[in-house]
Amino acid sequence: MDIRKNNKVAIPSFVQGDTNVVEFEILDNGVAADLSTVGKVVANYKRPDKHVVTREATYAGNIVSYRMGQEEMEVAGLGEVEVQFFNADYSKRVSTFAVRINVAQSVGEAAELSDELGNTLLQDLLVKGDYAEEQAKQAEAAAKTALTNWLSPVANKAAVDAIAGPKLGDTVQTNDNGFVYRYDGTKWVKTQEYGATALANVNAQLAGKSSLTKPNSALLYSRALLEMKATPVGSLDSAKRAVSKKNLKVAIVGDSITEGADLVSREDAYANRFAEKLKKELPGVNVDFFNFALSSRRISDFTNPEFKGMETDPTDRHAGFWRTWSVLGKSWRDHIKDFAPDLLIVAFGMNDTGGTTPDEAEFNQLSALKGFVEGIASKPSMAFVTPFMPSYNHSQSQKATLSVARAIKYFAKENGHTLADVNRVYRIIRDGIDDDTRETTKEVNFEKFNTTQWAGDKSSFTLNGANLTPIVGATNKFIENTRAFYSGSIELSFLSKVEGAEGNLRIEYRRDSAYGRMTLIVVPGQANGEITLFKTSTSSTLIANKKNLTIPKDIVHKIRIEAEDNNHSVYLNGVLLFAVKSYQKLHEGSIRIGSDQTVPGLANLSIQYKDSVKGDPLYTEAEMLGVVGGSQSGNGLNHPTGQGHALFYAPTLNGIIEELKITPLTSVATPELKNGWEPVSAGMPLTVTKSGNVVNINGFIKSGTITAGTVLFTIPSESALNVRNFYPVSTTSGGGSVELSPAGDVKVGAGAWTNTWIGINIMYYLV
Repeated sequence: MDIRKNNKVAIPSFVQGDTNVVEFEILDNGVAADLSTVGKVVANYKRPDKHVVTREATYAGNIVSYRMGQEEMEVAGLGEVEVQFFNADYSKRVSTFAVRINVAQSVGEAAELSDELGNTLLQDLLVKGDYAEEQAKQAEAAAKTALTNWLSPVANKAAVDAIAGPKLGDTVQTNDNGFVYRYDGTKWVKTQEYGATALANVNAQLAGKSSLTKPNSALLYSRALLEMKATPVGSLDSAKRAVSKKNLKVAIVGDSITEGADLVSREDAYANRFAEKLKKELPGVNVDFFNFALSSRRISDFTNPEFKGMETDPTDRHAGFWRTWSVLGKSWRDHIKDFAPDLLIVAFGMNDTGGTTPDEAEFNQLSALKGFVEGIASKPSMAFVTPFMPSYNHSQSQKATLSVARAIKYFAKENGHTLADVNRVYRIIRDGIDDDTRETTKEVNFEKFNTTQWAGDKSSFTLNGANLTPIVGATNKFIENTRAFYSGSIELSFLSKVEGAEGNLRIEYRRDSAYGRMTLIVVPGQANGEITLFKTSTSSTLIANKKNLTIPKDIVHKIRIEAEDNNHSVYLNGVLLFAVKSYQKLHEGSIRIGSDQTVPGLANLSIQYKDSVKGDPLYTEAEMLGVVGGSQSGNGLNHPTGQGHALFYAPTLNGIIEELKITPLTSVATPELKNGWEPVSAGMPLTVTKSGNVVNINGFIKSGTITAGTVLFTIPSESALNVRNFYPVSTTSGGGSVELSPAGDVKVGAGAWTNTWIGINIMYYLV
């Protein structure tokens, strides 16, 4: 870290629970800094949850060492350590710098934070002070000479001269000729002359649209992939057990993207990339990978038991299918069942966007798929892949595709399954938008009512301060806020002049002409007030209802709606009425307020928008999807290029590979007892526990056959020895022995045997 220069350093990544030490080499204009006058160095670490941990750092020569403690590492994610230097008597802080640090959840070798293409992400070192006071004076003088503070562009030199109260370093460029002027403290001095291209770049930068913001999107991209590496606890247990047995069967099912359509080589398909990397990262494990994907098919085809193999692939893709691997008359889903995978990767969505409620339809199909898969004998782990977005030039709806992707995401998270959120990563790359990272803005008191943002029956209302009053006798009138709303809150006060349905208040949100809306209806009443939430498309479906409420007329009441992804909560006068989930209306839309009867008075509107953060695009659609009718990979519409498969599909599955590389340290099995033997107590079964290379067999059993050589039970093959052995056991007659065969059969051995009870406590090492 050079205290005299601009620094770009890698963002280091550490692992929770490890011994993590950061060493800073401190330079002063390129040479080792003299720290002899420093009395103390303090490190303040701010975790991602904003909690700050303060520790004293050590230093020797020009090397400062900061050892991270467990408190710092309790919360994973990007944190920041601020290193402060104090003088000899600790009375004055002479320098400070701050560096971001990533604390990762996954187990593995610590590395620099990088994207999936291996590009190290750099950060600017933020130096907040100078090292020594006397050197600071020199730096201050140099800084004044170089100080530049860009102002917004102006028309010409005359406009420059007219700027009121210029300050040292103020810099401005003129639109007429591109000249740049800097104020030196007494006058404006021309310093540069930009050409047309450079001028446009400066204007774009000042408008916040410069390509210099792309590193923000690159950070969003890397962070999204890092978060996907943290798979839910237990979500891959079946697959991990298979890895520990050195035999792993993986099936993937999906549509044309997963099958590898429109690629020059199907080796570039993400499914193939995943399979090859999985085999490489699991040496010594026999990985049996099979791709069951079918182009042009939907998730509803997979869940349909009548969607079966045919002699040829039919023109009607939903009538059946044919592939070289398919069996005539066998359903698609039964091919998966008979393969008996340990891990099933499900990748549908691109073909599932039809109808007015594609999100809820997808969720229902996923529920059916889960029910079927849980009936497979191998009890496979499941991972779900969201679809990316079709081209803006494609007729397929962007809004419908996004809502389907959200349904898949919410389904996977709420059921504890691993999620490969391709949609999130793709939108960061194409649009600079991260659907999982949001920023809150607000609108209060109808402040934009007199702008084009609000539409509808505006002439039927009078705005006075925070109050929006309907004209006398107004019925069936609505105002509409056209700004897109998805997550956030809507709160307002209302006063009804009429009780019952004739005086209702309606608030519609996520309102879209094609895909419907959420509708809240408030019916006032002294003791029979009612509030109902509907999801509305071509018809309305009840979600939640609260009756017998006290909502008298001529009294001001406050209603509040909170919408967060698929969660909806409604409050009346500060009291929570209901909190529900809905897998419909997972799209942005407008807000519409009013009544289909006598319109109530409205006031104190507060809308909070939790919008996705937005940077700049990283790649063009053509780079990721190819061109329509082109001779290379991609179809320009909804099939990615090989680069697309590498950028936003394959990396999302890396978390699965990382988790499977961590072989379970402990497994516990309850073997089936044979030949009449049973546990002494139903709540205390006999168990076989394998921890690394140590096996323990423990339990009490009774009532079975005691003839020598009778099999009591068989232990799992992963715990079996490859030699014959004998172990002592306790019996009511004193003691005896059991034989453990190379195949894992535990048999009655020699000794004084009775079947009143047998106590087994065996431990051995696997070699």
